[in-house]
Amino acid sequence: MSAPTTWRGLLALLVIAAAMLYAPSARGLENDEKGQVIDRIVAVVNGEVVTLGQLQRALSVYESNRLAGLVEGCGLTISDDGLDRERREMETLDSLIDSLLVFQYVRRFPQVDVTSSAISTEFQELATTYPTRREFEVEMQRWGFTTATLRRALERQLIVESYVETRFREFVDISLQRITEYYEETLAAEMRNQGEPLPAMESVSDLITAILREEEVNRRIDEWIVELRERAEILTSLW
Repeated sequence: MSAPTTWRGLLALLVIAAAMLYAPSARGLENDEKGQVIDRIVAVVNGEVVTLGQLQRALSVYESNRLAGLVEGCGLTISDDGLDRERREMETLDSLIDSLLVFQYVRRFPQVDVTSSAISTEFQELATTYPTRREFEVEMQRWGFTTATLRRALERQLIVESYVETRFREFVDISLQRITEYYEETLAAEMRNQGEPLPAMESVSDLITAILREEEVNRRIDEWIVELRERAEILTSLW
């Protein structure tokens, strides 16, 4: 029994989306009639362009399954099946559009105070997911990150995370009734299926509260993104 992480998956997308925009990719580029390299637009989100090269780069980051701390909880399908490529491209594009909509909204407001120390902490935590610092640096270079662009992307994530905390999490109140219902219905059934005894409610109430809070935050964020999409001007042309 663990708390869902979907909303952190959204924040993770912001890192990749930011890096995608800060450092254009060579993937998905084509040549025009004069032999000059061009890139095809696959989406325009409130006037902000997403190119095929940027999309394929973001998809490659997901599929590499390295920067794993960033992509966990994003809800994207990771598969080696070539037949799923088109569907994964659409999933990735939709997720990037959502992430851009969120950041476009949040940046309208005065930025929260994201300290250099906080960014450094996030950076170091990501680096420690690799066996060595050299492997981390090689992976950054592979996907077009520099230390500066990755720090900028992490700053973007922290800004949105702070907004989410303030707008959604602080106003989520989980009642005793909801905790009891989860304990008596969901958790009890889970324990029966696993052949395990049901623990005392007092010993798991904090964890149940955390799970229900994350579910509620996820629900509210989903509704918020639907509202952002309804008000946005989005044009897509993947094929």
